[in-house]
Amino acid sequence: MTAGLSAIELHPSKEQVSAVWPGLNYIVCQALTRKMEGQSMTSYPFAIRPLPPELDSGTFSARMMDRITNLWIKIKPIRTTGGTVGLDEFELRAAIFSVRTTVSHVRWNAQ
Repeated sequence: MTAGLSAIELHPSKEQVSAVWPGLNYIVCQALTRKMEGQSMTSYPFAIRPLPPELDSGTFSARMMDRITNLWIKIKPIRTTGGTVGLDEFELRAAIFSVRTTVSHVRWNAQ
């Protein structure tokens, strides 16, 4: 897969990719579960506990999820070895969010 014009070429080590991969894989798997079953395991139970009117749950963006899935496809071949990958600004931010998700997921499983 070729990088876009605004992509930055990065050379993450396998340790760096191993910090991104679990969270990214979790996000993509939850999106696929939502797509196949209507909701994911970790979705907020709106039917049981509606949010207060002043809070907004946000809107699902299929275009954004497609870009995250494309990042998942880009990183999958280098997840165990590290390597070179071209990331644009959105993909870089998604990778950072994935690291945060990895940390949260590890903490959640440790409880």
